[in-house]
Amino acid sequence: MSAIDPIADVKVDGHTFDMKMKPFWLLAILGLFGLVFWIGLLVGKGSVTSTAELLTEAEVAPNAELTGLEPQIEDAIHRWSLKSRESAESVRELYQPRSMFIPTRNQGEGMMCIKLDLKPGNLGGSPVYCYQDHFVKPDKTPKLVAEYSDVE
Repeated sequence: MSAIDPIADVKVDGHTFDMKMKPFWLLAILGLFGLVFWIGLLVGKGSVTSTAELLTEAEVAPNAELTGLEPQIEDAIHRWSLKSRESAESVRELYQPRSMFIPTRNQGEGMMCIKLDLKPGNLGGSPVYCYQDHFVKPDKTPKLVAEYSDVE
């Protein structure tokens, strides 16, 4: 009768089971884990979009929601150029307009806000100008209802 190793052997109902892993099985399991790791790494790496690709896609595809908001955009650029003491052309070069709609309780009404986001590589704040928006009765002249331009 051989000696029982309390760590590697398990005794159940009078039978002793050898729980030592054979070197082949240990290598097979480690190899399987390694293979799964590398497959996951390769699959994940192929699906990641770089930051440079995201920036070029954003520059190529303009904000489609800005269509029809030219009066509000021009007014926001004009107001920010006066406040920041920059020319309107400089504001157009440094800032990218973004739009967001904030609904009110009245159906078809709300505020259309224009945020002048700084383009990458520039320092400063991003002002927001909100205009009254009527989908039912569109008005050609923008009416400023909120201004958040203390961002210098």
